[in-house]
Amino acid sequence: MKAYKIAIFVTATIACLVLVWYFFPLGGVEVGGATLHSPTLPQASELVKSPAGSQLKSIFHFETRKQRIARLAAEAEARARAIEESGYLEAIGNYDGIMALPDSGYVFFDRFFAALDSASRDRVRVAYYGDSQLEEDRITNVLRDSLQARFGGSGVGLLPAVMENGTLTIVQSKNSNPPVSKINGGHGFKTHSYGPCYSVARISSPYHVKYSACKHENPDIPSRFFSNITVLADRASSFSVDIAGLSAAQDTFSLPMKRFGLRLDEPSNSVEIDIKGSGDVFGVMLDGANGVAVDNIALRGSSGAFFTDVDSSQLQDYLLNENVQMMVVQYGCNKVPSLNGKNSISSYGQSMYRQLKLFKELAPDMTIVFSGPQDMRHYQMMPDVVDTLKHYALKAGAAYWSMYDAMGGADSMAEWQQQGLAGGDGIHFSKKGAARMSDLFFEALMTYYRYYEWKNSLGI
Repeated sequence: MKAYKIAIFVTATIACLVLVWYFFPLGGVEVGGATLHSPTLPQASELVKSPAGSQLKSIFHFETRKQRIARLAAEAEARARAIEESGYLEAIGNYDGIMALPDSGYVFFDRFFAALDSASRDRVRVAYYGDSQLEEDRITNVLRDSLQARFGGSGVGLLPAVMENGTLTIVQSKNSNPPVSKINGGHGFKTHSYGPCYSVARISSPYHVKYSACKHENPDIPSRFFSNITVLADRASSFSVDIAGLSAAQDTFSLPMKRFGLRLDEPSNSVEIDIKGSGDVFGVMLDGANGVAVDNIALRGSSGAFFTDVDSSQLQDYLLNENVQMMVVQYGCNKVPSLNGKNSISSYGQSMYRQLKLFKELAPDMTIVFSGPQDMRHYQMMPDVVDTLKHYALKAGAAYWSMYDAMGGADSMAEWQQQGLAGGDGIHFSKKGAARMSDLFFEALMTYYRYYEWKNSLGI
């Protein structure tokens, strides 16, 4: 039956009902010993306004062929979108127990991802703090290469003014060994200002230093080249800085750290710096003009519970003014051997909670990830340590990346050792193992990023 005929039929039916409601006797009609009743017109009007009436109106809703096609297309699109989304959520679900997120849930990384998407215009920095697992630029070197390959960028980022050892990415040569004070030992002089590396060198005579990229199986990898060179110093320092034989410009800001910077005409894999005068130097940044920079700040033997004990003004200067969009804090393995019960584990968790809250106060919009300790042989309390640190990380508004669970959980260290991914001490990763852990972390990030990217493509 055609639509107009249906419309005529329905209209006629409604008209008949209106007539019945209007003329039907109030007392009803006797039929064969029974009384038939009908609502009055006012009663019928109230019925239409009721929830049941809304259902009736939906029954008599008509749509044109064009409207029906549009509705069916929208429903099909919604079903397809739901199927696509379930695929992304299933992939994210694979990281349950490995990457734990605070109350913000799956949107936790969105601000960081938005910054990555704009990295071609503004350099985005990732600050990665940790213990000896990070020494030699392990873990961070692979993460840096992965992020720069995906989002652009070059250079190795922030380095100490005086490097104790070379790394997998950069070597340093210098004309002297000025005294160095570090937060985790080696106090060459007394200070309360350690800068973002928590290692400060005191210059009192001309200091010449050269940074050179290490050889790499891929000589064109972006991290080997840098064009923006910045020397970070204490605001009270009094010296001049030459970079690549040219006088470096000194900033005119009133920030806790003084900056001397120069942009090279062409990216280079080595640079020489001369400092004349006296003062404290906190570090040198070897960056690209834009893209992603990943800073490795490794502090051997540290439990990570020191940030609240020293002046944090220079750390805040670094986080805010160097556009640190994500901070990864990897600690715990140096503390585990001294933990002897639930009380000591809880106490350590609370101390790390205070550190994470400090970072939140210093840089409220920064994404923070706490990377908990790996599996360690002969330490049966690891599950309790992991659960406690995860609890306090989430409470502080940080994500928790569980290296312990990423490895495979209890007793996984033995398997990693068999595969050449960990050393004989049953604690530290080998270079191959550090690269594997970095790959796992990056793939977890990209799993969330792909969901973020999909949502953005749909405007949701």
